[in-house]
Amino acid sequence: MTNVSHILRKTGHRLTKQRQQILRALTCRPQSVEEIKSALLSQRIAIDTTTIYRTLDCLVKLGIVAKTRFNEHNAKYELLGKTHHHHLVCTTCSAVKDIPLDDDFLMKKVKKLTNFHVQSHTLEFFGLCKHCQ
Repeated sequence: MTNVSHILRKTGHRLTKQRQQILRALTCRPQSVEEIKSALLSQRIAIDTTTIYRTLDCLVKLGIVAKTRFNEHNAKYELLGKTHHHHLVCTTCSAVKDIPLDDDFLMKKVKKLTNFHVQSHTLEFFGLCKHCQ
């Protein structure tokens, strides 16, 4: 949280209690706004949905949180700063699991096959988790 606090201060923002609570909710896995709100309510923390959206938009713009669309309708948010990883997404229960892959190998292969300079990328695998198979 110290690094986040530093980034916020440096950009003229504060680490408010609401921002802290939203960031804490994101520490375990990528979550939708609805999941974040539900997690906070289960801890008896009431935050307006609009506040969650505004906070997440701010944190995404500052590079603290990533927003990923795993399907057309549902964006999920997760803290950045962990090592780069990809996702396994269950098409039945919507569970999301991180999977690290050898990005150096992937980027070299893309460069070799296409001569394309990749600036950023995301990679998601869709299928059935162990519980839904």
